[in-house]
Amino acid sequence: MIRVFAASVLMGLAVGCRPAGSTFEARWTGADSGGMTGRSTATWCAPARRLEIQGLHGDSGIMLVAYPADTAWSGRYPVFRAGVDSVTRPVAAAAARWFGLSEIVGYGSTGGWVELERGADGRLSGSFEVDLARQGLAAPLRLEGRLASVPVVPAHFDCRVAGDSAPAGPAGDTVLP
Repeated sequence: MIRVFAASVLMGLAVGCRPAGSTFEARWTGADSGGMTGRSTATWCAPARRLEIQGLHGDSGIMLVAYPADTAWSGRYPVFRAGVDSVTRPVAAAAARWFGLSEIVGYGSTGGWVELERGADGRLSGSFEVDLARQGLAAPLRLEGRLASVPVVPAHFDCRVAGDSAPAGPAGDTVLP
């Protein structure tokens, strides 16, 4: 699952699609401090039962990945530690990246929660409090934020990745639950 999460983060943070009407706000404190406000998208990977939510602003990006127990997305997801495989669902993971003084700085989740609610229109809203850390560094961050009116689109490719812990569904399933 960790390889899946890492691949999701890299794909998600590279995509700059920001639909009108969605919002994503985040603030972080701790070893570094800052914040971002931008638009957001979400992608549902039906075969892997994985919901990827990306918040982007310029070169900064935050990715929340929810692994629901079934196709119901609303609920509170405990966040697992990046680098530790988890097959228990529901669960979530998070990552963040932005430019530091001389490098791109990346963080992975160490704990916290993500809460999501799916509206009657199919869009997501929610909030999150996630603890983040850089690999090999002891200085943690606390990431807090909210998202609103985020559209969810189906993945238009076989989004399963080697190591997915979800039972494989039909490849190319692009139907939203």
